[in-house]
Amino acid sequence: MDTGSPCSLSLSLLLAVAAGAPSRGAVVDPNVAPFFIYPEPELNTATLLEVCNLAQIQLDLHRIHATHYVIADAEFIKHIEPLEGRVEDPAAASWFVIPFSVGLSRAYDGVCGSHLDRLNQALDVLESSPWFQRRQGRDHPWVTMSHWMFLKTKRSYPMQAFPVARFGVLRNMVLGRYATSRLGINDTVYGFRPTLHWYSPYLGYGEQWRCTLLLPTKSFQLAWLADMPFEDWRRRPVSIYFRGNPRQVWGRRGDDLRDKAKPLMSVIPGANILGGGKVPAETYAEELQSSKFCLILQSDDPQISRFYDALAAGCIPVVVNDEFLLNAAPFADRLNYLGFALHIPESQFSDFPALVMHLTYNMQEARLRSMLAALLEARQILLWSHPQSRTAAWALSEASHTCSHD
Repeated sequence: MDTGSPCSLSLSLLLAVAAGAPSRGAVVDPNVAPFFIYPEPELNTATLLEVCNLAQIQLDLHRIHATHYVIADAEFIKHIEPLEGRVEDPAAASWFVIPFSVGLSRAYDGVCGSHLDRLNQALDVLESSPWFQRRQGRDHPWVTMSHWMFLKTKRSYPMQAFPVARFGVLRNMVLGRYATSRLGINDTVYGFRPTLHWYSPYLGYGEQWRCTLLLPTKSFQLAWLADMPFEDWRRRPVSIYFRGNPRQVWGRRGDDLRDKAKPLMSVIPGANILGGGKVPAETYAEELQSSKFCLILQSDDPQISRFYDALAAGCIPVVVNDEFLLNAAPFADRLNYLGFALHIPESQFSDFPALVMHLTYNMQEARLRSMLAALLEARQILLWSHPQSRTAAWALSEASHTCSHD
């Protein structure tokens, strides 16, 4: 898992995202089925955390492991509130939304009450709801993006973020995630047993819920650039961009790909392949916004938040990650990722990195124009931070498309 941006963020900002309303008007999407948002305060993280002066609380963001994923929990809650299709009568709803962010609650454990107390209380209220009981949660989507919330491990968390004893609540639910193994914990698999341990390998991770709704993570805020003319994009000085340490991911595949990317700096004119540690936020944003193509290399798991950083900056992604389209691309059944991103097999990049990259600088201008136009259109669907973001509408529409409860 690669958070991409080298800067830190304030957790009070995360809560503001969860509590605030979008500045734009309601997004109209005719494909959104009627939905109801639970009003109970026990099911709303922002309400539960109001008892603390969060602006005065300084947290190490490593406590929540990958801020991008937790922000996406809050972004979903914020953007879904004004959508056309929201109903006040639960009897008229097809979907029931739970505005509780497990990640945010976990982040404030010990400094603003107890996470487990909040979570167990929320689960008790949820299980007692007649609307939950009616279908045993089959019509309940819950956006809890980070895999670390449900892993049976203590590698990153001193305590379980979601107690194994309460997994049964999730059994029939739809969970919004940034990646999926497409494997249920009780599925029949020949020659392999699904496991709760993530690195086993990743595709063997058994999900404890009925259906996974793949959603984008949050892009780096400073990376955003408004839609640009093709001529301005063409004048960007950097041909191919990547920043990252050669040894900062889990697994040999990611390390090998980063090693193979380094020589491109001396081979391809205008390439900017950078190592080193964290840099100021403004530096990272400027690097993205100065680049035509951004390398998105395989990392800890199929999802890479750098992909969304590149979209925000108007940098065409060059995805070298064999699992991305299958396991981490939101709305892939209905959104043509090949139209706005290059996808290069890991084996080809590993064997011939300089050769395959000619696909970027030798691309015909008509194709470049088409890709940039498609990228600018796709940003409305994949970026929570887009001024005309349609991500929440697509999320609910996707729930009906892939996780029907009828």
